Amino acid sequence: QEMASIVTSEACGVTVDFENIAEIAGAIIRLWRDSDERRAMGQRGREAFIKRHNWEIEFRPVLEKINEWKRQSYATN
Repeated sequence: QEMASIVTSEACGVTVDFENIAEIAGAIIRLWRDSDERRAMGQRGREAFIKRHNWEIEFRPVLEKINEWKRQSYATN
């Protein structure tokens, strides 16, 4: 679900119902026929990863929370 929303919002790929063989085949054929769009999606995906979806950015809130808990722990000891 979350991955599909990223792919859709970043226009960096195609989402399909993984249980719908015809939909999967259609997406594969569409991409196979359109090399310009494949390249464009790849470029948009790369740019989105660098700017918004890399580990450093995604993990930053988690690390900040861990550091906050650590500071609170030291404050109570």
